[in-house]
Amino acid sequence: MGSQVKIWQPVFGKCYTWASPVRPVLDLFYSVYGGAVKLLPVYKSNKETLAVERVHNFSAGPATLPLAVLEQVKEGLPIYPGAGASVMEISHRSKAFAAIHEQAKSNIQQLLDLPDNYKVLFIQGGASLQFSMLAMNFLKGGTADYINTGSWAQKAIREAKVFGTPNVVWDGTDDNYNRV
Repeated sequence: MGSQVKIWQPVFGKCYTWASPVRPVLDLFYSVYGGAVKLLPVYKSNKETLAVERVHNFSAGPATLPLAVLEQVKEGLPIYPGAGASVMEISHRSKAFAAIHEQAKSNIQQLLDLPDNYKVLFIQGGASLQFSMLAMNFLKGGTADYINTGSWAQKAIREAKVFGTPNVVWDGTDDNYNRV
């Protein structure tokens, strides 16, 4: 029998094992992201799956950071230069944090080549917050068309009702969301 591929799936806390025919698919998947497949040795211990080496996290939410970034963070973590404390310990109202915040906004503005009349905002919420943010900023008591393609669309429609009138122009409920 050919070799097996073990992949750590952090969302469910499981390690999945596939026979080697999946290897070409993984090679293609990883090549899209500019890296090569690295087969990771994994072992199980007391109902937990632990990776011996760093793994790639392609799950929703937090993603794997490059090791060079983690090393840089590690250097400044105990005492952030000029702050006298860790960045996690300083006040969000302090001059040191304000400088970090302004530099981060400036870096994103420059990286994305945003014009000066655009503002970079760091807000809580994630993807689900955008359902209310879009409705709040664009509906303003008006009407917008929506297509109901499943659970995420239903969340957007529910939030739209708070700020205006969602008009569901297509609903996939009857077909169990098998087509659009």
